[in-house]
Amino acid sequence: MTTLPSFAKRLLQRFNKQNRRRRRKQRKHVQEGAERYGLDPAACDEQYAAEINHYWHKHYGRSVHPLWHTLYDKRLKHRDVRFVPSYNWWEEIMPFFNDLTLRPTYLDKNLSDSFLSITQSPATLIKRMHGHYYDADNQPLTSSAAHQRLIDASQPQIIKGSRTDNGDNIHLLESHNGCLEIDGETTPFTDLENHFGNNYIVQEKITQHPLIAKPHPSSVNTIRIVSFRWQDEIHILLSILRFGIDGNIFDNASNGGIFCGIDRNGETHKTAFDKKGTAYCVHPTSGYEFSNQITIPNYPQLCELAVELHSQIFHFDIVSWDFSISPQSEPIFLEVNFRGSADTYQLASGKPLFGNLTDEVLKTVRESRK
Repeated sequence: MTTLPSFAKRLLQRFNKQNRRRRRKQRKHVQEGAERYGLDPAACDEQYAAEINHYWHKHYGRSVHPLWHTLYDKRLKHRDVRFVPSYNWWEEIMPFFNDLTLRPTYLDKNLSDSFLSITQSPATLIKRMHGHYYDADNQPLTSSAAHQRLIDASQPQIIKGSRTDNGDNIHLLESHNGCLEIDGETTPFTDLENHFGNNYIVQEKITQHPLIAKPHPSSVNTIRIVSFRWQDEIHILLSILRFGIDGNIFDNASNGGIFCGIDRNGETHKTAFDKKGTAYCVHPTSGYEFSNQITIPNYPQLCELAVELHSQIFHFDIVSWDFSISPQSEPIFLEVNFRGSADTYQLASGKPLFGNLTDEVLKTVRESRK
């Protein structure tokens, strides 16, 4: 029979093992962050580090590494103990609020029109789901019919994997003289299947509002709005505007794009950043000066739409919405994402992710461990 002391010993050993594993993962994450942003992990001001750990111990129940607070201190010239460190965001906070086991289904771009009431989005030419082809109304197509639709398309299209997020695997698709071209290179239809697999979508390349296009007209510059369900109310945490560079059609940071924050009034910030935290006062390709701030057309309507759409999703409390704006100033839904970089969000917005909700959010996460 197991004695209480031996049971307690095994429990303590398990707890210690979990703590060692967590510390190893944190050290690795800190090292990767330091390399990415060109920071010294030990460079945080001692007094500021003590304030950070006092706050996080009090509300979160654990100490945190001050690397990311150092990042915001250096790049934004702003100190706030409530900034959320990247490691804690990815490892505990975001998974607490989002049921990531359901993410593969919800992020499928081919299904967005099935579980969301979307009024305006890019026109869909074809869908491929589980190796089968469908039209925009989810009616079956033969492979040859799907191929012919692409050949007959008179306007540029966007092709992308339907089960990826945050701008992965997006390409320009065009038809010229009966041949398909991906990013300007002739590509047989069968190669689309080989590259994109059993799940992808082809949609029209939208025309965007000239104000949104101005900093970099070659890319579809998108507005990302982050919404948060908290105590039965959906809040808008922040918004950012993303731009491509070097003539690319992509605007996401992972492909070299840059981003800037949008304030509560829908006006863009005067500084943009890239994924390494480098600041830009001028667009590196077009020369557009970010001091010429853009007021997002119909920004309140855009936020209302994000809240309305989030009310239709129940297993994810933190959702990132990607929109464009039509030339008529109408919101165009592009895609929904269930993960996102706290670094990107906080750099762009210049403020802690959860703002004045941070104390209670951290307390809730802490209490979930009991």
